[in-house]
Amino acid sequence: MRPGASFYHRQKKERKMAAEEKNFREEKTKKRSRGFTLIELTVVIVFIGIMAGGVTLSIEQINENSRLSNAYYKALADFRYAQEMAMAHRRPVIIRVNVSSNLYKAQYNDNSEYVTTPYGGEDMRIYLGSGEYKDVVITDTELPGEVVIINSSGVPDNISDDETVMMQLNGRIRIFIEPSGFIHIEDITGTHGCGPHC
Repeated sequence: MRPGASFYHRQKKERKMAAEEKNFREEKTKKRSRGFTLIELTVVIVFIGIMAGGVTLSIEQINENSRLSNAYYKALADFRYAQEMAMAHRRPVIIRVNVSSNLYKAQYNDNSEYVTTPYGGEDMRIYLGSGEYKDVVITDTELPGEVVIINSSGVPDNISDDETVMMQLNGRIRIFIEPSGFIHIEDITGTHGCGPHC
């Protein structure tokens, strides 16, 4: 044997062992990275389920707030329109807010003919709690006999307080009328971004 041959064979053998060890580690790593354990999959699925549930609840809350906003802005516009019709036609208008039936309506006081809406000419008789106003409920009114009589000057005849709640929706939004005839909204909860008075 030549001198240094054993050294050469030893180095060759060490390189071969190092290569085999490297191949072994790579194989082991490949086997481990081929899939996920049942626990890992379960954790991911549960996490996705929780996130999806939270998004669904958030979307439903947004929809409910949107329906409430649509309802109170429509009621405010309808009340102001009925007031304008009383002045334009020189005929008193009765606005009735019926809590038990979840509706409000506007009629001329002299013959009970309904005030017609500016959109489509339908009778101003609005039922809440279904359709586009689903989840919206009239929870209170301070009107005497659930009625306010708007005279031909646009001023309420039967209101003497500083302001009276015409209608409260979902216990959160109040629509007021003042003796001067001014009609406005108050957000009790402060969640609708319009400040205390709108």
